[in-house]
Amino acid sequence: DLEQLGDFHLVAVEAPLDVRYKRSTNRGENAGEIKMSREEFERTETASTEVTLPPVMARASIHLDNSGTYDELMAQIEEMMRAIE
Repeated sequence: DLEQLGDFHLVAVEAPLDVRYKRSTNRGENAGEIKMSREEFERTETASTEVTLPPVMARASIHLDNSGTYDELMAQIEEMMRAIE
């Protein structure tokens, strides 16, 4: 278990489904994302690569909110780093 390591911190970076969907369709990083419907995006949440995330994120000792801007997330990361040093 990674938690047994002395300086290990499991960090969950979370954003609501609506925010992730908007970012995904704007980014178009993967094939078809720009044209993907909300329903199609929701189905990707049940893919085998995604269903393992909630239990892992639940074990995180630190949770960051990624529903805002890049700068807001970076401020949270900087605060977290100061707190765990």
